[in-house]
Amino acid sequence: MNLKTGLTAAAALLGLQASAAFAANLIVNGDFAAGNTGFSSEYAFSSNLGNQGFYDVGTDPHADNGGWSYTGGTPSGAPSANMLIVNGGSVGTNRVWFENGLTVTPDTNYTFSVNVLNLFPASPATLNFSIDGEALGSTFTAGSAVGTWVPFFSTWFSGANTTADVALIDTNTSFGGNDFALDLMCLSAGGSCEVGSSVGGTTGTETGGVPEPSMWVLMGLGFAGLGFAGWRGSRKAAAIVA
Repeated sequence: MNLKTGLTAAAALLGLQASAAFAANLIVNGDFAAGNTGFSSEYAFSSNLGNQGFYDVGTDPHADNGGWSYTGGTPSGAPSANMLIVNGGSVGTNRVWFENGLTVTPDTNYTFSVNVLNLFPASPATLNFSIDGEALGSTFTAGSAVGTWVPFFSTWFSGANTTADVALIDTNTSFGGNDFALDLMCLSAGGSCEVGSSVGGTTGTETGGVPEPSMWVLMGLGFAGLGFAGWRGSRKAAAIVA
């Protein structure tokens, strides 16, 4: 194996590792790059979020409500500046966001993840994520640290299901506070999620994923190929000199 062949083989192996480390996102427009589309809500859509029970898709929560704290920025890895911006409602059973009928494979482990941003220090939102009415993890509090994106992560086993209805409810009904934003929402069959790979998204990858052991093996093989190619090249050069 010469050096060029070794480099080609290593690059191919590393490319396979990169593509396998990230799984396709089943959620449509999970990064909200396409705007107010691909999902449904029992909240009202508006660019004025001074009242409860309204949401917007935009890049600047402060523009929707001047009383909110926001210093800019999206979660690491976000391919779009858009996010879902919410003024929590007075009815704690209304779905803030939901997508029905996502196609899933039976007897498969899935991961669900999303990033949450608290927009006001008082009375943070209390969020319940679910699939087919079954809770994903425990109730997630948006947190008192205003302006910091906090990740939520849970797992789900599909069982006999061939479809999944995913939903979010904010159980906090407080008028003061209860304001938040969401970004990089993902449901994928294992591994880290390829954000925006579904309809309406811009391709990107969510950061923070760690390659599975098999991926490290592929990486090792790639670098071993490089080392072997270099060793063969040095032996050939020595033979010519001799």
